[in-house]
Amino acid sequence: MCGIWAILGDEYQPNKHQSEFLKIAGRGPDMAVIQRVAPNLWLGFHWLSIIQSPNNNNENNNNSLINTSTQPICAKEFSVVCNGEIYNHLILKKQSPLDNSFVRNGGSDCAAIIHSFLENGRDLRHCCSSLDGVFAFAMADNNFLYIGRDPLGIRPLFYGFCVFKGLFFGSELKSIEKLCDQLFFFPPGCCAKIPLKTNNLTEFNFEINSYWKLGNPLIETNIIGIFDAQIAIRQLLSEAVNKRLMGERQFGFMLSGGLDSSLIAEQLINNEKHSLPIAFSVGFSDSPDLENARLVSHFLRIPHKVLVINPQQCIDIIPEVIYALETFDPLIIRCGIPHYLLCKYISTNSNVKVLLSGEGADELFGSYAYMQKAPTASLLNQEIFRRLKVLHQYDVLRCDRCTSPHGLEIRVPFLDKKFVSFVSKLPPNYKLISGKIEKFLLRKSFKKFITKRSFMEK
Repeated sequence: MCGIWAILGDEYQPNKHQSEFLKIAGRGPDMAVIQRVAPNLWLGFHWLSIIQSPNNNNENNNNSLINTSTQPICAKEFSVVCNGEIYNHLILKKQSPLDNSFVRNGGSDCAAIIHSFLENGRDLRHCCSSLDGVFAFAMADNNFLYIGRDPLGIRPLFYGFCVFKGLFFGSELKSIEKLCDQLFFFPPGCCAKIPLKTNNLTEFNFEINSYWKLGNPLIETNIIGIFDAQIAIRQLLSEAVNKRLMGERQFGFMLSGGLDSSLIAEQLINNEKHSLPIAFSVGFSDSPDLENARLVSHFLRIPHKVLVINPQQCIDIIPEVIYALETFDPLIIRCGIPHYLLCKYISTNSNVKVLLSGEGADELFGSYAYMQKAPTASLLNQEIFRRLKVLHQYDVLRCDRCTSPHGLEIRVPFLDKKFVSFVSKLPPNYKLISGKIEKFLLRKSFKKFITKRSFMEK
């Protein structure tokens, strides 16, 4: 998890701005940078080292630059900071007319943003559409500031205006809140092109354009048989997990003992390129979820660490959790408390920096109890689409904010762009089958690979 920050228009003043910038230092404890990239534009970055590329520096070659994952990434007139992972970065770099050896910090996967932008004729929407990954970025050339956020808002981004001062961007509200008169979240699946030069600092007029949409649940449906759908679900989820294993740090995952996290666990241990991941679980001493998690970890023969918490710990941590989550929503806070405590435990009791989690499956397959009571499959599908469109304000937000203060990064394979696009367009009646257990399609897709108890009960 990293953090980005930007000022357009106002002069960067350390005594005024640095304390705000440092409020998101937990997102990237390995390095912090604020760099002036244009006369009136400063880009800030907090770096969490996940992928460290080889040092290709050659002192005898002036054209050879150090390839690391630090930011801003610079090439020609471009500078970019990005909180994210671009999974198809090698393909994008290969297709680009830009020689990556001339990109400062070009070893970063996020350098692919510049490559794609040039390859797509400087069309920002096409650039964002080409990125397979999760991201929130700010990129600048000599004339414009370009902003982009991933399709489902897995990586956060906020912006705000200050009269006579300018425009501010940050990965979290707390980093810009005291600097702005108005605050907004930058919407998922959108991008913006903002002129660097303006005659009126009271308003930065720019359009936010959509480059990706879920579509219309009433008219967009894949015509595919249910058995072929099961094969595709297995293949796409496997790909979604594997592409999220970029990096040199130890991997871990959140294991509740339920279906979704168990499937992620099974996919993880099938990857031979990495050592066995560590499972982490949290709960009260009498929690049935902990017993289920122990059964799954024993079945899969993976290391398993359990954090047992008590009610007083949960009460005591509430103010800290609210500050991290930046919300007073009681449901998000309630779910966030054990998640936050577990992440705190992981950061101090392990070498794990990257966690995989099962968020998104309940929304995609319509498995919440009230959703399974939908009068028709079509109405269920409409509710699935509605929830996916606002997921960045709830479960995705909780995942990000519980991990980021502790120098951890969360990855959510069920919310992979290709996986979501496929599952969301399956025939609605595949997700609402009378007399069948919720997530029946997902269970059938992986029935050979999960424990009987987890498969039947959770």
